[in-house]
Amino acid sequence: MSFEFPTPPDASTELMELNHYKHAMDAYDTDAGLMDDNRLRGWFLDNVCELAFGEDAMYRYSPREIFEKLEEFSNDAQKWTDILEEHDVKEYNKEMEYQRQCSY
Repeated sequence: MSFEFPTPPDASTELMELNHYKHAMDAYDTDAGLMDDNRLRGWFLDNVCELAFGEDAMYRYSPREIFEKLEEFSNDAQKWTDILEEHDVKEYNKEMEYQRQCSY
């Protein structure tokens, strides 16, 4: 899935709107672009919600539900990372013990 930009405004009738649209498009690749452009912030929120919860998620869930679900995703990811790190440490310790025993 890629970032979905809305349809650009008609240049012949909505010149100011087109200018705002182009500014938001430029902010997409800029550091702190979300802080500089409210329109991009809205597009970003739409895309994140759709990516995490499916199409039209912002209309199906309350902000509290979205935030709680994202917290749950984050906690699950942290638990998985902890499990992987614990596994890596155990494997490293086994390897070090084997190396120690072989050195005798």
